[in-house]
Amino acid sequence: MSNINQIQERKNIILSGSFSTGKSTVFDHLSMSDDFEFYIFKKEPSRKRNIAIIENKKIKQERINTETYIDLSNSIMSNKKFVFDTSIFDTIPYSEKLNVNNDKIVDSLKFMLAYTHNLKNYNVFFFPTGIHEIVNDEYRHSCSKFQREVNDRILELYNRYNIKYTILNKDFNTNISIIKNKCFPNAKKPLRKRGSKKV
Repeated sequence: MSNINQIQERKNIILSGSFSTGKSTVFDHLSMSDDFEFYIFKKEPSRKRNIAIIENKKIKQERINTETYIDLSNSIMSNKKFVFDTSIFDTIPYSEKLNVNNDKIVDSLKFMLAYTHNLKNYNVFFFPTGIHEIVNDEYRHSCSKFQREVNDRILELYNRYNIKYTILNKDFNTNISIIKNKCFPNAKKPLRKRGSKKV
């Protein structure tokens, strides 16, 4: 099979889960791997734009919802392949917690049905809670109870819409191997690091 055909057959990748579960660490590692050089890496809007959690939380969440919706919508319409460290499903628990009144939430919920039909073009990897300690910084919440609530709500949405996902609850290197084997079942070369091209 030609390299072009292999690229076309590759699926988009979603790293999903609650906060402080290791998504960003894996995301950054994959972005430096030659195996994923044909992917475009889309970082969570709060980190991409340095939106600190100490700012107005509702404004922050509205911004995240809008950008996540746009990014995922564009990925479905594109022939390019993407890696996301969040998804529409991940934004919903935060929006519900903050009672965000944003048209993009409604759009996202409506879009979800169409989105799920397109998830055959995605590999969804779920990072559960209970593996890592919560890291306190300007981006993260620090409440373990809320962390579990987000975790459970995302899983509830996946199960409701019959979303297939792979749970990553192993050590870092094993999780990387699981992702690689899922995305590139015929790959023979080891992961190699390269220059990052996150957007």
